[in-house]
Order: sequence, then structure tokens, then C-alpha cells
Amino acid sequence: MKNVYAYVRISSKKQDEGVSLDVQKDVVARYALSKNLKIIKWFEEIHSASKGVRPKFSEMMISLSEGKAEGCVFHKIDRISRNDRDWMTINELADAGFDMCSAVENINLKESNVRLTADIQAVIASNYSRNLASEVRKGIYGRLNQGIYPFKAPVGYLDNGKGGKLKTIDQKKSPIIKNIFKLYTEKGKSIREIHALMQTADLRTSRGKKVTRNGINAILNNPFYAGLIKVKGEIYKGKHKAIIPIQTYNRGQEIMLGKTNGKRHKHEYLFRKMIRCTLCNRSLVPEKQKGHVYYRCQTKTCLTKTMREDLIVRYVTDLLQAIQLPKNELNELESHLNTEQKEWVQAKVEILNTLSMQIGDYEARLDKLTDALIDGIVDKKAYQAKREKLIIEQRSLEEQKKSIQTEKGKILQQMKYFLELLKHFDFTYDLGNHDEKRDFLKKVFSNLEVKGKEIVFTIRSPYYDFLNRDMLHYCALKRVRARTKIVYLTSKSSPIVPRKLRKSELQQLYKQFYKTVALSSPLNY
Repeated sequence: MKNVYAYVRISSKKQDEGVSLDVQKDVVARYALSKNLKIIKWFEEIHSASKGVRPKFSEMMISLSEGKAEGCVFHKIDRISRNDRDWMTINELADAGFDMCSAVENINLKESNVRLTADIQAVIASNYSRNLASEVRKGIYGRLNQGIYPFKAPVGYLDNGKGGKLKTIDQKKSPIIKNIFKLYTEKGKSIREIHALMQTADLRTSRGKKVTRNGINAILNNPFYAGLIKVKGEIYKGKHKAIIPIQTYNRGQEIMLGKTNGKRHKHEYLFRKMIRCTLCNRSLVPEKQKGHVYYRCQTKTCLTKTMREDLIVRYVTDLLQAIQLPKNELNELESHLNTEQKEWVQAKVEILNTLSMQIGDYEARLDKLTDALIDGIVDKKAYQAKREKLIIEQRSLEEQKKSIQTEKGKILQQMKYFLELLKHFDFTYDLGNHDEKRDFLKKVFSNLEVKGKEIVFTIRSPYYDFLNRDMLHYCALKRVRARTKIVYLTSKSSPIVPRKLRKSELQQLYKQFYKTVALSSPLNY
């Protein structure tokens, strides 16, 4: 009686009657008894053969090659092999004199007269496996293109049956997910600090385990929470509801990649890392000498030398005072705000049409990109990178469009808040502490640049609308583009003093202000 191994396999725990492990073991045991073979060890596997990784199968093959048994009995050929590599290994053992037996087909591969039949069975099994894998992939990518995530829902979402169902927000866990992004993007917390805080929140995975630091990292890197699906480097537009805005996700990615710093610095320099030398493209370094703070260029040969902080503060104060409106002009704008409801319909249509055209343009660009991939103009890697960027930008526009359609009340509320802020604009800055002043400056100015003896302030929207209100007396054809950049020459520049506006000009200012607020969602106040 020969000592042999027995091998049985199912692809997954869900596999049912007819091919279950117990049924296979019964068939194999009866075959071994009829052939006078003694089973000395069972190898039971729950793994797909097509994936090529079967621990028990590999262990058995190594043990056979070491001569620890004289052969193996398996249920069927398609149970032991569904790929050409495994079948070659089995045939090599049979050629070496091992009894490699299929119980259902009632064959021993050591016998040359049955090898052809067995090879045909193996080819059929391998072809079936490849076709099945191909159909599964088609189904998966079909759902992805429909905006449906066919895999297990990430923490913060709920599965709703099979892969064809949309994931829905877990109302218990989603506030925790929002807080994780807020801590990282707004509070400057590290992943280690967030993980420590989450221990009290008791955030757990679908398997009931606490989320680890790697889990926090995975959450921050997963665009699924912003309404997108990323699978093997490709981005798809998801139909599920987003937990966070795309802007929050992008902010997190910038911090993750080191493009921006989420933490506060210990030094109390007001413009630290906020002023850039345009000649050498480096940040000016602050230093304190003789009671004054100076910002010095790091390049010794650069024409930009130093800039005193108190001089920069003077220019900032001039600009803030220029942005602030007189009381009577603010009252007139508030009056327009109170009657805005009547004018909303027309403005809304124009804005939505603009956004729809921009979204359609992105769709056309995505189609052209796909054609470029098919024609071999771009490679797969470049295609994926460009496609991801286009889809994220398109998603951002879609979110703006949705916000405009459903959140008009928020737009009016933001306008009211901004007008209230303008009543005491420069005082709000003066009364703030160090951190509050820095935040205020970042909201008003997108860039502070120095070139030789010039300092350039780039104004954010909608602040530049109010700074440029003195241009409204020009007719539409002669009106120059609003100044987004203000240039000061060291110790030679005078303050900007906008002239008083007539009622018709205030009405134009209000319309521009409204359009700016509506297109800037959310406003950076």
C-alpha cells in the first residue's frame, strides 16, 4: 500500500453543495481505498486557483518533491489546477514516478495512455478560469464606470447587499470621519495625534477592530469620502454621497505630500513663509535685529536684500483701509441684499450655464484623452495621471453647481457676513492676536512677493472687487480688468484711496459681488 497525500479545494467559503470540502473528501477517500492507497495527510484549501497563490498546494508540492509521500489523490483536475504553471508542476511529478490521481476522472497521470485526456481537461479548466476572471473584471469595471463601488465599503459607509448596490453613509461613523479630516487639514494634527484621539471615539472597522495609524492614513488618502472612487490608480466618479467636500480632500493631499504645512510654528514672525522673492523663488527668512524684524532673501547675490516688517504692515493697513467701505455705501449694498430674491433667477441661470459649459468641456477633454490612449499618443501612466486630475477638477465644478442650486440661503448669508466684516475691516485685523492676524492675511492675500525694492500683494476674491470699486465709473467697454496685484515701491508709495461711488456704481458693485460669492463656494473669509 502506497502512502499518498489527499488534496481538496473550494474557491471560497460561499461555495455550496456538490463541491463542498466534505463531498470532495468522501469521493477522494473512496477512490484511494479502491486503489489500495493510504492517505497519510489531508491538504484542505479555500483559495482560487486562478490567483496562483495557494499555500496548502505549495506546501504539498514541496513535501512531495522531498519524497515524504509517493503521490497525491485529488478530487478533479479543475480542483488541483486552473493555470498552466501548476499543471506543469503536477506533470513533472508524474513523470518522476509519483502517483498523481484524479478521483472523479479515475485516472493516474503516471500512466502515459491517459495523459492526453488529462491535458485536455486541464486546458479546458484553465480556459474556463481565464474566461471567468475576464467576465468578473468586466463586471467590476462596468460598475465602476457607473459610479458604483463593487467592493467592501470603507469605514464610514454601509454595504447594502451585493456589489451592485450603492454604499450609504454610516450616520454613526461619518461624523468621526469628518472630524479626522478636520483635525488633519484645519487643526494641524499629525496622524499619530489623530490616532490617539480616535481611541476615545472608538472608531472601528467592519470587522470590529479599532482603526490603527495605518487605518487613519488610509482614510485620509481615500477619495471615496469626497465622492470619488480610486481603484488601481484610476479615478471614477462615484454616485454615492460624499462625507467631505473635494476641497477638504485636496487640502489633505497637499499636506500629505508636503506642499503645505498643517502645523503652527513656534516663532512669532507675522509673515513667516508668506513672502516670496520672485527673483530667486525662495521664501524670505525673518530675523530680529535692534528691535526690528527684517525679512531677508536667502540668496546672497539676489537684488532683493531686506524688507522691514513694520513697512509691510503699513502697506497691509493701507490696503485693508482701501477695501473697507464708508457707512453710507455699505447701507446701500445691504439694501440691495434685502431685495436680492427678485434678481436671483436670472443670475442663477447664467452661473449654472457657465458651470455646465465648463463641466461639458471637461467631459470632452476626458473623451479626447481616452482617444489619445487608444491611438497610442499617451501611455497608460500619463493617461491615468491626467484622467485623475481632470475628474477631480470636474467633480469640484459639479459640487459648485449643486451648491448653487440648493444652497442659495448660504450664499446670501455669506454676503451679509462679509458686509458686516467690512464695517470694521481694518479694526478686525488690528485687534487680532498673532495667529488670528496670520489667518486674516491668508484670507485676504493669496501671495506676498518681493522683487528688489518692490513688494507685490495679490488680493483674493471678493476683496479685490471692493479694492477696485473706483473703476466702476468707466463704461463696460473701457473698464480695465480689476487689479488683483498691488505693487508698492519701498518708502515711495502712497495709500490707495478709492473715490466715493454713485448709486448706479454701487448697484454694479453689488452685482459683481454677488456673482463672485456665488462662484466662490465656499468663500474664504
